[in-house]
Amino acid sequence: MTTFAEYEMGSAGRLPSGRVVAASTNETTVRLSFSAAATSTTAATSTTSATATETTATETTATETRTVELLNDWLRDNCPCTVCRIVQTDERRWTPWLDASPAEVQRLSVTDHGVEIDWDGGHRSFFPNDVWARIDTAVHRTSYTARLWRAGYEIERFDHDRTTNDLVTRRRFFETFRRDGAVVVTGSPLAPGSCIEFIEKLGLTLIHHNLGVIFDVKLDPAGFNVAFTSEALVPHHDNAQSTYPPSGQVLAMIANDAEGGDSIVVNSWTLLHDLEERDPSAV
Repeated sequence: MTTFAEYEMGSAGRLPSGRVVAASTNETTVRLSFSAAATSTTAATSTTSATATETTATETTATETRTVELLNDWLRDNCPCTVCRIVQTDERRWTPWLDASPAEVQRLSVTDHGVEIDWDGGHRSFFPNDVWARIDTAVHRTSYTARLWRAGYEIERFDHDRTTNDLVTRRRFFETFRRDGAVVVTGSPLAPGSCIEFIEKLGLTLIHHNLGVIFDVKLDPAGFNVAFTSEALVPHHDNAQSTYPPSGQVLAMIANDAEGGDSIVVNSWTLLHDLEERDPSAV
């Protein structure tokens, strides 16, 4: 089985799982120790006859403790109480720049139900045991894993109708697109404008560029753009010079009997990774 290097993109670091069992503070940070149960399974095999064996499994549960150091300002900013934020939408009611000085901890305590912090401004924050997982999810909401694939990699294919009609397939479509940077959609309708309907069904925003929403490429040797000719194009980014370049692009292609026309897709993250290894000063 072929394996590929993968990199986590977005916010670095993860909050531990489990319950906070100890806490300490200094002038600018709070140290929290999380305790979680870790279970390991050991299998043992014994021979009971000439043709049969018996396997027994033993589970061992141990307590694992991990400690993280969090800035006072970060904790104050992530206070989950209803005074500081709207719970349903996770919007802030309290904004950190309204305080003239950095957040200072006046009192810090750990209970069976969570962590309680009294701040110098008089506010009290309570972080229940289950809030850390929700905060971690929110912090990494835009994080994703990028796969560094190379020549010969099979870009994953998705059926047009299943992607638009089945939510599980659609989610896997988006996850694969973020991971690989490209996907292939098969079975698309041939009617003009069908790619626009596809994008709209996925709930994506279309950008009206100076060339229009759709840029029809047709053979015209006298055309103003090399795309109108039969000449090969080297790998490139479309509209990278724009103030707001597109974050994605759909190439709707119809198979015909003409020679050539192969599509080349390059993984830019792999190029950047190789460039950093060979010439770090260039990155």
